[in-house]
Amino acid sequence: MSERDQIAAAIIDTLASDNEKGLDGETANIVDVAAEIGRGIQRLAASITPNLVGCEDAVGGHVESLTEAVLGVTGALVMIADAINQLANNEEARSVDLALLDGPRPAAPSSQEDPETPES
Repeated sequence: MSERDQIAAAIIDTLASDNEKGLDGETANIVDVAAEIGRGIQRLAASITPNLVGCEDAVGGHVESLTEAVLGVTGALVMIADAINQLANNEEARSVDLALLDGPRPAAPSSQEDPETPES
């Protein structure tokens, strides 16, 4: 085998794999691998960017992509935060109402009774 044939065989061995088969069922080569990478990138892009018919999510929204799904989750988290805030505000209002039921509070000490107030 000539040196040229040895180099060619080494290149073919490097760029082909008996472990993988191309779409035609033959030993995969670099072209098959590049094509599969391209298809994988297309599938990944389709999951992020809408280009499908889509489906209905748990609350009846129409989701066509991972991006829309994430936006839906974000929207739901904002609604939860708003509900918690509203409950907190209602609790503050109830505690103020309960304080009024306790009766009048003692008046704050006047400046004459306050020992820390300097006399003029």
